[in-house]
Amino acid sequence: MRVALLAALVVAQAPLAFDVAAIKPNNSGAIGEQVRFYPPSGRVTMTNVTVKRMIQNAYALQDSQISGGPGWIISEHFDIVANSEAANLSPQDRWMMVRALLADRFKLRMHTEPREQPVFALVLARSDGKVGSQLKKSETTCTAPTAPRTGPIDLSVPNQCGVIMGGPGRMNFRGVTMEVLAAQLSSRVGRSVVDSTGLSGRFDLDVEFAPQPLGPAPGADPASVDRPADSAPSIYTAIQEQLGLKLDSQKRPVDVTVIDSVERPVE
Repeated sequence: MRVALLAALVVAQAPLAFDVAAIKPNNSGAIGEQVRFYPPSGRVTMTNVTVKRMIQNAYALQDSQISGGPGWIISEHFDIVANSEAANLSPQDRWMMVRALLADRFKLRMHTEPREQPVFALVLARSDGKVGSQLKKSETTCTAPTAPRTGPIDLSVPNQCGVIMGGPGRMNFRGVTMEVLAAQLSSRVGRSVVDSTGLSGRFDLDVEFAPQPLGPAPGADPASVDRPADSAPSIYTAIQEQLGLKLDSQKRPVDVTVIDSVERPVE
C-alpha cells in the first residue's frame, strides 16, 4: 500500500510536458511571430519564434533579464507544433510545458543571479493614499480557482477571479493582485516592475492609453514619453490619472537568468 501511495505521489508531482512536439527551422525570413493555444486541448503552435523569445515568454522575463547564450538563439527561427492529451490546462500550465520542451529538445540549462538594473517601482501617486477611479477593490473572494474559459470573457459578470484581458491600448483586469499588475506592466514598458504600492488584496481595473512601442528609448526619461500625437495619454500618464499609481524609475537588484548551455534541436 505504501509503495502504491508513493508511486501515485510521484505521478501527481510529475512536471507538465507535451506528449509529442515537432520542431522545424523557419528560414522564410518573415517578420513577426505567432503563438497560439487551442483550449481546451493541450495543443500549442509557435510560428517563426526564436529560442530567446520562447525563454522570455515561458519564464515571463524581459530582454534585460536574460544573459549569455550563443547568437543563434536570437537570429534563428523555428516552427513548433506540440500536443498533450491533458485537459483543462491553464495558460500557465502550457508555458510550464514549453519550459520542459526547452530543457528536453533544446537542452537548455540556466541559472539566476542578482544584478543591479533599472526598474520601475509601482507606487501610489497621491500622498493621501487614494487611488484612481478606475482601480477598485474586487468583490470576489477568489477562494477557488476559476474554471477554464474557452470563449470570450464577459467583464460585466461579477466575482471573476484573475481575469486578464488587454489590447494595444487597454488593460482590463478582474480580481488581480498588485503583484500581478506589476508583472503585466513589465511586458508593456519593457522593464521589470516591482510592486511597492503597499496595497493588499485583489482589485478590478480598467485603463486605456495610446498604443506605443514597448518602453522608452534607451536612457530616456519615461516622463518624456507623455502624450502621443493622437492626444491619448501614454501608459505612464494613464496609470497615474486613471489608477492613481505611478511608475517610479529606480535601480534595484534584479534576478537575471544566465544561459549556461543550449543546443539546436534535432528535428
